[in-house]
Amino acid sequence: MKPERNRLEWLVFALSLVLLLSVAAYLGRSAWLAGHELPQLELSAGNALRCPTGFMVEVTVRNRGDQTAESVEVEGTLKPPRGDGENSSFTLEAVPRRTQESGWMVFRTDPGLSPQGLQLRVVGFSTP
Repeated sequence: MKPERNRLEWLVFALSLVLLLSVAAYLGRSAWLAGHELPQLELSAGNALRCPTGFMVEVTVRNRGDQTAESVEVEGTLKPPRGDGENSSFTLEAVPRRTQESGWMVFRTDPGLSPQGLQLRVVGFSTP
């Protein structure tokens, strides 16, 4: 004897099916419409914060491209009014397309005192 399904079971089945098909359609559409533009990385620095070892600066890496950038290496150069310049760097594991990630740089001197300011650049990255 086969058990009968009640209305609640059919309703749950129908809602689950609609949800599953909606997710599959969204993912398929996203994959179909995704561009092939290489990562376009933009850098911006926040304010310097005093820390026990000097000054920390949060650096945001924004990817405006259509592909993920992996192993993103960022370098910052600080040229104080006197003395030798300083370099600091960090590496982000990945910056997915159309998102942003942040890292921190640490300097001995206050970046706000540098006449040229903090110079940032992406040293390199890879694509999957």
